[in-house]
Amino acid sequence: MEVINFMNGGKSRSEIILSGEKTRPQSNTWNPFCYSTEAFTAETMQSMLPQNVQGGEWQSRAIAMNKALVFGTKFWCVREAKTMSLQMLREHMTLEGMAKLYCRGLDDQWPEEAIAPLR
Repeated sequence: MEVINFMNGGKSRSEIILSGEKTRPQSNTWNPFCYSTEAFTAETMQSMLPQNVQGGEWQSRAIAMNKALVFGTKFWCVREAKTMSLQMLREHMTLEGMAKLYCRGLDDQWPEEAIAPLR
């Protein structure tokens, strides 16, 4: 699996240009969506939600939906020996995508503990 990361390993873009360096810049390639736990991924995504929004009751629903999405997708990836990615999360993020994930869990007879968050 390859991950495109636009961070350049701590080197300033200005320094690279002025040095005349033509080699490909060092890149950090750790993918948090692939190698981390469900809790870390869900918390990372939750931290991107806007803070102190007026009428923010939707946020608690978004957080619950996000946790279900991350857990269901991660369980499916581990079960099928797939690599979880941000693209995979995007594909399942719609209500239709989450419903398909839930139906896949029912069809494949996932344990109740794995299906419950998707209900």
